[in-house]
Amino acid sequence: MLARERSFRRRLGEHIRGSAVAYVALFVALGGTSYAAIKLPAGSVGTTQLKKGAVTPTKLSKGIRDQLAAKTTPVTGQVGAAGPAGVTGATGQTGAAGAAGQTGATGAAGVPGANGATGAVGAKGATGATGAAGAPGATGAKGATGATGTTGADGVLASSFATRNSASSVGLTSSTATVIALSSPTGGGLVTDGPVVTTTAARLVVAGATELFIGNSNSELGRANCALRLTTNAGAPVSIGTGREVTFEQNGAIAARFRTLNLVATVDVAAGSHDVSIQCNRFDSPGPPVVNAPISARNIDLSVLALR
Repeated sequence: MLARERSFRRRLGEHIRGSAVAYVALFVALGGTSYAAIKLPAGSVGTTQLKKGAVTPTKLSKGIRDQLAAKTTPVTGQVGAAGPAGVTGATGQTGAAGAAGQTGATGAAGVPGANGATGAVGAKGATGATGAAGAPGATGAKGATGATGTTGADGVLASSFATRNSASSVGLTSSTATVIALSSPTGGGLVTDGPVVTTTAARLVVAGATELFIGNSNSELGRANCALRLTTNAGAPVSIGTGREVTFEQNGAIAARFRTLNLVATVDVAAGSHDVSIQCNRFDSPGPPVVNAPISARNIDLSVLALR
């Protein structure tokens, strides 16, 4: 706006200086009686006589002002051809960072990448605290019976004995009688230890000895027999081993006569209570020859071992 006003004034000054005489004539014509009163010599008013700024736009006629306005309006000519491109200027300084824009929408998930290589095994961690004991599990089914183990070395499972001295003799008859047994009551020259008791199957080893004699008051012929018997759990007695028999010849000198019978046996038994005894009897015959000498048993020993 200021540039336009300056241009207007410059053009106005040029116009006035070029048209000074015309304007003076105009003023005289318009002045009427004023011109008659004031007589100026011809050509006496020029640009030199006018003060700077004496003629303002408001003192000009509208027609003059319109003409001046038309002259001050620039006439737009045709657009000329584009000039050659100028040299590219130096790069300007980087401007300040702009404000952060709004976060954009989340993009679609990308295709999963390939699995990475397995990492090295890490160091072993410290042992954790022992956990609480779990509840006992159900009892499993009974397993199959194992194979039978090898038989162990022989050993004594149990033992017993019985003994009868010479002061406690037993007279024999034709009927079989027990002269000693493990279960016989102790007393009167007889000592016993009771039946052999085993809690498992065992082998009984039995050894017995008895002395048979005929006193010096009889010189007749005599004969006797003795054998071992076994009774298990109070059942019926059975013979074990081999019985022995002895014969006393006639003795004219009428002297006492002695014979010792040794008895042995082995037998396998089941678990239980086992009583062993020695039983003897005398043979009598009316003859000939007559056999009727009295025979007694004394100094009797019996021992039993139960082995595994």
